[in-house]
Amino acid sequence: MEKIAEGARAPQISPRQWTGLCSLAGGYFIALLDLTIINLAVPSLTRDLGATTAQVFWTVNSYGLILALTIIPSGRLGDRFDHRRMFLSGTIILAAASVLCGVSASATMLIAGRFLQGLGAGILVPQTLTLIGLTFPEEARGRAVGIWGSIAGTASIIGPLIGGVLIDRLSWRGVFFITIPIAVLAVALGLRGLPRGGSRTVRFDLGGTLLAALALVALLYSCLQGPHAGWEPFAFRSRCSPCLHSWCMNVMSTPTVQCSHAPFGRILGSPPLRCSGWSLRSASSP
Repeated sequence: MEKIAEGARAPQISPRQWTGLCSLAGGYFIALLDLTIINLAVPSLTRDLGATTAQVFWTVNSYGLILALTIIPSGRLGDRFDHRRMFLSGTIILAAASVLCGVSASATMLIAGRFLQGLGAGILVPQTLTLIGLTFPEEARGRAVGIWGSIAGTASIIGPLIGGVLIDRLSWRGVFFITIPIAVLAVALGLRGLPRGGSRTVRFDLGGTLLAALALVALLYSCLQGPHAGWEPFAFRSRCSPCLHSWCMNVMSTPTVQCSHAPFGRILGSPPLRCSGWSLRSASSP
């Protein structure tokens, strides 16, 4: 009975593991925070920087674009160059880009800073779950993921709230400077609590990554610049329909990939993404 009771006890998490978990949650928190915190700052920065409608769109959307483009290759680069090193590098890039955004004197400079922010976030985000797996034993992993997700998941909710307070009390530049102390704390805790995973030789699909990047950039550019270029809605749909049809049919026909190093195959084969493929296919039909 004593052995059963002892085995049923919750696994203990050491202070070093707690430190690493706080670092990962902090990095993921600011990555999600910068995705939504800028929304309320749009009127202020438009007035101060004299940004056009297209520049405002790029200021808001460039972060998510680069984040989406870099997540897939960054996961593989983490396998190659050590996930801890990639996480810390991405957090530092995100903090440095936040400084650039905060001191921007023009809309072009702000957009460049947002691109760099997305790059840093795209580098650090895919490393977080891998580092949790390296930091915690299997018995404590579920608990750690739950704590990490509950802390980081609040960023998308409180981002607009924090942004509103900072804009009201300071200025729109404050929504970028708030990232810096959190990033510094995440790096300091990461240096102390995150394990070194080493490096190994992995296959990197450069062609597929470039193809996905070109397709996503072309689609977003069309959505943002098409109306300003005088494209008619029918012409825009005609241009997009073949691409969307091809992507959606690929999503709906992609089987689940049973490979420990291919999580994106399982995502592509998931029912929610298949449903979204059908929806986009129907919506894009001329």
